[in-house]
Amino acid sequence: MSGRPFIRLADRTDLDGFADHIVRHSAESGREGSLHFAISRSPERASVREHARQRWERALEESLWGRCFLLVEPVRGWVVGHLELRGGRFSAEMHRAILGMGIERGYTRKGHGQQLMEAAIGWAKRTGKVAWIDLGVFEHNLPARSLYQRMGFVENGKRKDAFRIDSGMQVTDISMSLRIG
Repeated sequence: MSGRPFIRLADRTDLDGFADHIVRHSAESGREGSLHFAISRSPERASVREHARQRWERALEESLWGRCFLLVEPVRGWVVGHLELRGGRFSAEMHRAILGMGIERGYTRKGHGQQLMEAAIGWAKRTGKVAWIDLGVFEHNLPARSLYQRMGFVENGKRKDAFRIDSGMQVTDISMSLRIG
């Protein structure tokens, strides 16, 4: 199999590949000219896998559900990008989902982020259960902010000094939302 990476909805058979991707991708944050985009560069693989399994097995009516769209490199079959929507913690917020996305450096700036977002937003519309998608993005991550704005997300506000990474680097987090439908 060869060609461009493709996008598909994850299932339980993807847990190992997803966990490997998260570990590789997180390690890229702030390295070799890359922007800082992750709170931690060294997530524990087993924990990433187990938490994803728990989210992916939940029904959309259950709190903390998750649905993940994978960007798969076709030659090796590796997961090289993802976009996960996660459901709320309480019944009163089940109409909202939180978006988290990451693409490994070698696959960025090729339109894959927009394709992942189109797949996830389309899925959210089809379910009829998600009215809003929310996300947080580091203020200095201008490429991601630009993509989110192009996709229709609007800024809700900023949290200054939201995170301290890499020996105290202060990061402002921007909250953005997209109304579905």
